[in-house]
Amino acid sequence: ALGELRSPKEHRCFSQQLSRFASDARTIVERHRGCLVYSGGDDVLAWLPLDHGLPAARELHDRFGELMQGFSLSQSPTLSVGIAIGHCLEPLEDLLRAARDAERNAKQGTRPDGSDDRNGLAVHLATRGSEPVRMRAQWASGVPARLSPEQRLEQWIRYLLQNKLSSRAAYDLHGLAADYAVWMRSPEPDLLVQDLKRLLRKKRAGGKELSAEVIEALASQIHTREDLDLIARELIIARHMVEAYRQAAAAEGDQK
Repeated sequence: ALGELRSPKEHRCFSQQLSRFASDARTIVERHRGCLVYSGGDDVLAWLPLDHGLPAARELHDRFGELMQGFSLSQSPTLSVGIAIGHCLEPLEDLLRAARDAERNAKQGTRPDGSDDRNGLAVHLATRGSEPVRMRAQWASGVPARLSPEQRLEQWIRYLLQNKLSSRAAYDLHGLAADYAVWMRSPEPDLLVQDLKRLLRKKRAGGKELSAEVIEALASQIHTREDLDLIARELIIARHMVEAYRQAAAAEGDQK
């Protein structure tokens, strides 16, 4: 981006906006009950309560995008965000290493042409004694019906809190995605969705069958086998996040 700027005035303005973002980042992190470790230019490192991580990431991403508008650039810079979720007793150096891995993952897409690089959100869940669960998606996918990644995670968490979705469904969807990887890597979208709905209609949550609302919400986000695998990973991560949201809600209720 700096290489495309052609006048000293634009360079000064660009630097001023980066400095402004560094200042705004502190305000955003602290508003979400976090602790800012470092903020300089487009680099931010912070510790945040688990139930504030997603909204803080979204606010940082959007604020950076606002400040990068108005320059004569072929493409406006975007903020990729990596979130690492770990146990409170894990050594800080391990959590920092996980956060840096998530940041690198957020910047890297999966398409060979690199068209989905950058502008990403990655969430890495480090469970003790097992391999991390990772998900990565772009903030804006270009698919009209597709929610942004943090909107999806928050929706899955809400369904789990309301007993509208079974925590077991996440692993069943992950298994379905693995089956397709073996015998049909590029299934027709309609076939994939129908197979997904067939599986979900067998699930129960809170002693009841899954509602049409929940089934359709999941189905609307899936168009490819890769989407199915991504949603399954999101559900697994949401399943581990839901207790923190429940505890935070209870704590706020006690304070009131």
